[in-house]
Parts: sequence; structure tokens; C-alpha cells
Amino acid sequence: MFKCIFSVLTVMLLFVSGCASMTFTQEVERPKSNAKIQHWHHTIINGMVEVSEPANLYTDCRGKPWQSAEVEFRLKNGLVGGGVNVIVESILFSSAFLAFYSPWNVEIQCTK
Repeated sequence: MFKCIFSVLTVMLLFVSGCASMTFTQEVERPKSNAKIQHWHHTIINGMVEVSEPANLYTDCRGKPWQSAEVEFRLKNGLVGGGVNVIVESILFSSAFLAFYSPWNVEIQCTK
């Protein structure tokens, strides 16, 4: 019985934990740097309103060309966003079609 419940919960968790990824690349002559810059980008109301500033590739790479920029919605982002959305829905309002808070992970790869 425990194995059946555990299996059902695992499958449900896999369906709920959808991830998304967008990658932007730029071909440059310089070699890639080993350092990756990561930060979160915060949006509200189904991603229509940005709370944090957009990623600034020029300042993040300190004036050097950028190699790639990847925007991801990971499991950790989903857990944090889901927790905030549950709290907001229990206090303010309830809407099945509105994700109030949605954090995204931004990873930038610069050149040397």
C-alpha cells in the first residue's frame, strides 16, 4: 500500500514540476570564461509585470562580450513560486488561472 501511494505521489510530483528553458547564444571569437553569473528574475501576475530589473549583460560581463544567456524555470523556482502563490491565494484571493509570483533563474556566460 505504501509503495502504491509513494508511486502515485512521485508521478504527480513529476507532472507538477514542469521546467522551461530559453537559451540565447552569440558567436564571438574570444574564448569562454569559466565563471557563470547567476541570479533570479522576479515577475508577478503570470509574468506580465517585472518586479526585478532585467538582466543587463553589459554590466554583468563587465563590458566584455557575452557568450550565452539562459533563462530557466527550475524545480527550486517552482517550489518557491508555488509556496508564495499558495500563501497569496489563501490571504487575498483564489484564482486557478493566475500565478501571482513566478521567479526565473538567469545564467550568463561571459567571454574572457
